[in-house]
Amino acid sequence: MKYPVSYIRIDREKISPQQIIFHGIEFRLDRDLLERIQVARSQGKILKFSSEMLTDLRHYALFSDAIAFSTFYQDGESEERVVRSHISFDGAIACQICNDYLQDERLILSLTATHHWLIQQILRGLHLETKRRVEWLAWVLAAVIVGAIALWQWSRFPIGDPVTWVVAFGTIWLLHFPIALLLGKSRAILRRWFWYHLLFGRFSRNDRQRHRALSAIETLRATQR
Repeated sequence: MKYPVSYIRIDREKISPQQIIFHGIEFRLDRDLLERIQVARSQGKILKFSSEMLTDLRHYALFSDAIAFSTFYQDGESEERVVRSHISFDGAIACQICNDYLQDERLILSLTATHHWLIQQILRGLHLETKRRVEWLAWVLAAVIVGAIALWQWSRFPIGDPVTWVVAFGTIWLLHFPIALLLGKSRAILRRWFWYHLLFGRFSRNDRQRHRALSAIETLRATQR
């Protein structure tokens, strides 16, 4: 399933050309969407989010002490916020449920289960995206190193020999493991460098550069998990 723009929204406010405030993440559901999501849950499906949304989520998470999730339910022409969760990064979780919906036990159970499943999908999407970036970077660096060595010692490698290619790919595969480990070990220094330039240096000039820096910081955070 692709990122469902119709019912997942990020509530944000642009207070200046350079500053955006995030107020929370909203799930806007009706009876049909609720049933479709329940089917997806029962089938073990996983939501796939756009890179644009993941960037906004990283921005929200990095500059906030907590993330707020709200589920709105539309019944006919009326729409109410039924469930609200507040998850702080020190481990505290608060959840509020609209009293008017407590009388319909079946509906409120479906809404709360869907609410928490969507939160889980978003957090999972953030984690997997950053983990993939670390792996991708390790593979690229390993390939660059092996390629540089091959160019340096060009005359010693018979390009037409299949064994040469097997050894090259095997070396890349083995080398990417210590590189990934090294990226993890150096994360603290790199994160401080990115934070400094994000706030005061080259990445503070425009939104695009800030987003790139935020993506890099989140990638470095992934190595801690």
